[in-house]
Amino acid sequence: MSIIDISEVKPGSHVTLHYRLSLDGGADIVNTFDDKPATLLLGAGQLAGPLEDILLGMKVGHHSTIRLMPEQAFGLRNPELIQKISLATLRENSMVGEDFSPGDLVEFNAPDGARYASVLKEVGQTYALFDFNHPLAGQLLTFEVQIIGILEILLAQPRGFCAGVGRAIEIVERALTLFGSPIYVRHEIVHNAYVVEDLRRKGAVFVESLDEVPNGATLIFSAHGVPKAVCASAVERGLRVFDATCPLVTKVHMEVAKLRADGFDIVMVGHRGHPEVEGTMGQASAGMHLVETVGDVAALQVADSDRIAYVTQTTLSIDDAMEVISALKARFPAIREPKKQDICYATQNRQDAVKFMAPQCDVVIVVGSPNSSNSNRLREVAEKRGVPAYRVDAPEQIDPAWLGGKQRVGVTAGASAPEALAQAVVERLRELGACHVRTLDGIQENVSFPLPKGLALPA
Repeated sequence: MSIIDISEVKPGSHVTLHYRLSLDGGADIVNTFDDKPATLLLGAGQLAGPLEDILLGMKVGHHSTIRLMPEQAFGLRNPELIQKISLATLRENSMVGEDFSPGDLVEFNAPDGARYASVLKEVGQTYALFDFNHPLAGQLLTFEVQIIGILEILLAQPRGFCAGVGRAIEIVERALTLFGSPIYVRHEIVHNAYVVEDLRRKGAVFVESLDEVPNGATLIFSAHGVPKAVCASAVERGLRVFDATCPLVTKVHMEVAKLRADGFDIVMVGHRGHPEVEGTMGQASAGMHLVETVGDVAALQVADSDRIAYVTQTTLSIDDAMEVISALKARFPAIREPKKQDICYATQNRQDAVKFMAPQCDVVIVVGSPNSSNSNRLREVAEKRGVPAYRVDAPEQIDPAWLGGKQRVGVTAGASAPEALAQAVVERLRELGACHVRTLDGIQENVSFPLPKGLALPA
């Protein structure tokens, strides 16, 4: 796939380039053409200001050689910048034991805090003569430059909130509006620190056990779902309960209930310890088996290999899940599969978007929290396509070193990460020199789920 880069060098651009600066008709002062290209952030002082000014407006692929008069480069030599400084003053501003010889480059601190470099020309009995002109002042120079890349941001489409996450957050916010704080939520409503902290500030209290919920309180189950025993305990205590379980997870729960009623053992493909897995495994008291890897499939023991079915966690890597499912089908040819794939539409769409984006990028940044399964899978999808990928929970976690020598950085966000956080990451990348943002083609999602009964706002 070829991409036309229409961006041009601007102040603050993050530019990858080759350049050569040489004395007019003479020796090279610096030359990157025989080595790796340089990566520069314009305005950061990595390249002399006059040379940076020459780059402005150049586009990717531009290659030219420019002859620079002294006035265009480092200026004419100024005799007034050749100054005598007393040896006493020099010693007062030097480290103990420091010695100087003609030709040395010496820096001086000015009262305003600035530092000025000079070349020591000669040392007399009571003074030293310094030249504060730039070493290249008065020189005719040749500047050759080739623009290789200007950092660009590619945004995956779709990215960020899915319908189930949006619904879960709205349930908590609606409950806070109708019933006031505190509203208790079993487990993090979704796996995103930004969202959880925002709801906590509004009055949500996140708990891991119903023992932490007082009698008469309002309780919300997280989007990941809960075991049947938790539901039964909440009902037994008479708590006001709203279930924010994603409807696509609820669909898997219903599959489990029907299959167990029909006498099937059920194999769940998922990550041990994830709350969605605990919720789904807890839909039946027996006959449930969890596998994470092909090795788990080989060790699996079931009562009747002809009465077995499988379901999956909704946020798995599609590729990894298919590897385990293929192993299940090979070992248990009669295994029953879901009528419709359990991995949710949003998980698949976001992974497909990264598969499309990754080959166009030099590095991928995934916005999402460490405990977000779908965010971690997005990072893995990019890495499996040979692209360095990093997951960040906040824009300040971006390491500028990740961008060194890069031309395109892809940005996506897990299904539990808000667009506001993704845009904050984009702004941070702009601060680091990205000058163009492009949203890639992708699926436009229009899925929505209704809220539970009892949360309608008064007319």
